Amino acid sequence: MEPVQLTRSEKRSPVERIEDGLARARAAIRRAIQTRNYISGKEETFIPRGVVYRNPYAFHQKNCGWLKWQAPYVSSLKPDLYKHFIRALCNTNTSERFQPIRDISIPEINIPSDKLSPPQLDQPPNKRPILAFFVDDAHGYVRSVLFNYWKEKDAEIQVFEGLPRNRNYTKLMSDNKFCLCSIGYEVASPRIVEAIVVGCVPMIIDDHYSLPFSDVLDWSKFWLIITSDKILEIKKILKAIPTETYLRMQKRVKQVQRHFVINRSAKPYNMLHMILHSLWMRCINVVAVLI
Repeated sequence: MEPVQLTRSEKRSPVERIEDGLARARAAIRRAIQTRNYISGKEETFIPRGVVYRNPYAFHQKNCGWLKWQAPYVSSLKPDLYKHFIRALCNTNTSERFQPIRDISIPEINIPSDKLSPPQLDQPPNKRPILAFFVDDAHGYVRSVLFNYWKEKDAEIQVFEGLPRNRNYTKLMSDNKFCLCSIGYEVASPRIVEAIVVGCVPMIIDDHYSLPFSDVLDWSKFWLIITSDKILEIKKILKAIPTETYLRMQKRVKQVQRHFVINRSAKPYNMLHMILHSLWMRCINVVAVLI
């Protein structure tokens, strides 16, 4: 019996086959960027467009690629690579060795017992009479500073330690132009997602938070961030924002809402989709280096 002749493809190791598939994906993404085209070969329910996306063509093509991809069994191929695993975390504190290039920032979210996402009680800008709002427990240094300066001291910057009696939390958020999202003991906060789904522009008070999906979303177009030493200036900062700028930011918050909700059944570009996209993107960029 003559020996079986293996093709070049069959001779490749599992690692080589994985890297070959990733190389093809990288090439497709480069073509999408260069040609500025949305090419998928299938019917689309949503196509990302606008300035909230760092590169909508690359984002769209990456989405097409990861849906066809199967995760490599890195641990079985090379156990010594365990220390290089991609981590997916909510508490993405860059001062605690979180690496945005390799690791994944997952949005923190409070899921109601009978729903998959926070209530979407959205209000138009002209129905938002309050400038800014925050309510939660006093834990962590930053919140202690926030409460010291603003707790129940200003009608336009409404800060409470605990929800006031007979007030609805979601309704309060939807009455505000800006929602303060202060870190506590950890840098992540579900208020960012809660603010976005009610159309409230997030103002994040943080020093070391790596934002979710920031490799795709240009957060500077629809949010504000201040460091803890600027807490006293919150009202001054918000008052200085022109109405036209706020309206643009609020419109963009609404544009990214689909990326911060969970659906049953899952929908393209929702939160779970975005998390998997983040994993796929890191595999494209990181696996080649690790192997």
